[in-house]
Amino acid sequence: MSQATDTTKTDIQTGLASLYTLRDEIRVRLHLAGMEVKDVWNKTLEPQLLDAEKFAEEVTETSKQKLDELLTKVKDFQASLGEHKDGAQKDAQKS
Repeated sequence: MSQATDTTKTDIQTGLASLYTLRDEIRVRLHLAGMEVKDVWNKTLEPQLLDAEKFAEEVTETSKQKLDELLTKVKDFQASLGEHKDGAQKDAQKS
């Protein structure tokens, strides 16, 4: 393999590992989240993780780009879980 292909393959493997870590953390947080948030995860984002595995098999710049885009979406979703949790805590404190 060329140096560029080796670098792309390493980047893809790193991105995939990050997705799996984020997935596991999100699953834990979803226990505390509301149904709307769970639906977004279950119906929109988590199915795309299977696509990420397919991207990882193709060692191309396009597959790396798709994986990077999904990683950004999952990180944004993870960050939003903190916002939902904080909002729920504030609502509970008001009661």
